[in-house]
Amino acid sequence: MKFFKFIELIQSKENIIQYLIDQKVIKSSLECNNCRKTMCMQDYTDSIDGKCFRCTKCKSRKSIRTNTFIESFKQPLSTIACMIYFMHLEILQKHIAEILDIDPKTVMDFQAIMREEMGKFLFDHGEMLGGDGIIVQVDESVVAKAKISRNKHARPVREQWVFGAYDVNKKHGWIQLVGDRSKETLHSIIKEWCLPGTIIASDGWPAYEGLAELGFEHRVVVHERHFVDPKTGVHTNNVESYWQRCKRSLKRVYGTSRDLLPTYIDEFMWIERYGTCIKDRWDRFIKTIMINYQ
Repeated sequence: MKFFKFIELIQSKENIIQYLIDQKVIKSSLECNNCRKTMCMQDYTDSIDGKCFRCTKCKSRKSIRTNTFIESFKQPLSTIACMIYFMHLEILQKHIAEILDIDPKTVMDFQAIMREEMGKFLFDHGEMLGGDGIIVQVDESVVAKAKISRNKHARPVREQWVFGAYDVNKKHGWIQLVGDRSKETLHSIIKEWCLPGTIIASDGWPAYEGLAELGFEHRVVVHERHFVDPKTGVHTNNVESYWQRCKRSLKRVYGTSRDLLPTYIDEFMWIERYGTCIKDRWDRFIKTIMINYQ
């Protein structure tokens, strides 16, 4: 969504509510849990949104945010819309909090939910990589280095490895945190996300041996000798470039908890697949939410 159209959207509660109804992010009516009758949307001045659902029979009320991803947030819809829009502009959390004059933790919590929605969409609707004769490059990398605390009583922090696969035709990939780089671990991820008949290009890491037995053609470049095999042309340059883009995006959130790493990786993959154009990210995210809550 273009900026001036967004500004027009947030001018009134009615604008935002109608937009969210049109986009099927919130519903125009609900079923009452008490009597199973229809709850219609009506004006309600005691609500932060100025509207609520009210049952036509028992007169009970519910928030219009019921069963939506913003149900637990109490900020005005205009503030929530701005948090979404500014996140997609890659504005830092602390700056969003300053601009909107809200608690930084509110921004952090809200963005965590946004990333969870992106991850849910990727797992439920993400297309598989490769196919007959299509090259998918695979590689592992470290996204968090090991740390040894100066406090002798503190436990050392282990390095964190990730595995990635990159489809050179679709120009996007899949990244997953892994506890180890064993054959069993890497083969299971390749089987889950790569179609049979895919050409898997890898370096000489021994864990990739045996991929042919799983229905893949396996091509190898030995990096100790070449970065591009002079005879076959096999290389892993695309997936290594993919790593660079991923790590560059993670630097924006330097110092974040390792527990949040999976969600930041989900955000990176979602952007790589659906939000490479910044002005389209709002629309794609709203569509993601609509599909998640169908």
